[in-house]
Amino acid sequence: MIKNGDQVAGAPLAGAVKVMGSGSGRALAGGLAKAAFHGRRECPLPPRRLAVLGLTETDLLLLNFKHGAVHPVATGVLARIPRTEIAGAEVPRSISMNRIRIEFADGDEWFFEVTKPNVRKARGIADRLGSLAS
Repeated sequence: MIKNGDQVAGAPLAGAVKVMGSGSGRALAGGLAKAAFHGRRECPLPPRRLAVLGLTETDLLLLNFKHGAVHPVATGVLARIPRTEIAGAEVPRSISMNRIRIEFADGDEWFFEVTKPNVRKARGIADRLGSLAS
């Protein structure tokens, strides 16, 4: 779990998992990508940066953290999305690096990379958000 998560989130966390920003190809395209996606919802986590994806009863949160002695310690909120705006999430099976995909009701998507030790926590969050039809 993450220390200070409940205080930073403003509500008890039902689940949390450490994630890494994904989509370096899209980041390299820069302004061209923004034009192609017509101002769609940008993921606030840059590629290869770490954060904690947290879930409360009403919101999905992306939390900044610092490394503690044993557990990460929450330091701030990068993004807060009401769960009513989320269509669902999935964590497809993979051999090396897993990804969690979060789809919003308006069709936008966020992708994060999840290491093997954290896959079970990521699947728990995806299950709580609801599965996506493939």
